[in-house]
Amino acid sequence: MGIKIGVNGVDNAILRFTNVRIPRTNMLTKYCEVDANGVFQSAIKKPSARFFAVTERLLSGRVCIAGVSLGASRACLWIAIKYAQQRLSIGPEGLSTVPIMNYQLQQNAIMPLLARHFGLNVYYNFVRHAFAEQKLGWEIPSLCSSVKTLMGWNCEKVASTMRERCGGMGFLSSSRFGEYLALSHTALTAEGDNRVLMHKIVKDLTKEVSSGRYELPKPKLNVKT
Repeated sequence: MGIKIGVNGVDNAILRFTNVRIPRTNMLTKYCEVDANGVFQSAIKKPSARFFAVTERLLSGRVCIAGVSLGASRACLWIAIKYAQQRLSIGPEGLSTVPIMNYQLQQNAIMPLLARHFGLNVYYNFVRHAFAEQKLGWEIPSLCSSVKTLMGWNCEKVASTMRERCGGMGFLSSSRFGEYLALSHTALTAEGDNRVLMHKIVKDLTKEVSSGRYELPKPKLNVKT
């Protein structure tokens, strides 16, 4: 599909056939088919439901993208922290003796994202095991969609912030931030646009709550009387 701004190893492509006729019996007919009389048939009557049934096949891809985004975030954090520990600034004696990691500016930018990374890693492990075991029901699509969106958005934030915290050195190709930024932007739309996926998550959750099949957890308030 042409050279992209990054992640050119991904084998996205378009196949075009000229003067090729696919026999009716060789068409992909898991969810719908055309009978011998040319009549379209499907057990899933609603077009939107049929569309979502097909796109559910993307769940494994969403888990994979979440894993790749998590790995990219980890790499960006490691590069920035390592650089901040080695890059020296002017100390009290007028010499370059103080690592920039000692400054609150650096800590306030890096440490919250590091903590968030650990939290998201726990969530990713939970979703990965849930998808592999397939013991849950309607929650699986929402879990796979939410973990992909959260990891993608976080990766974009981490890659951009860590690049900035490495200054001019982070702008060099040798820092690899360019690769991770391109990857993070890919994660925002691959296997489903993040914002569209979040709409679907809310829709599915609202449906389960309104039907009574799922109850939202009630907040625990520590109120002293």
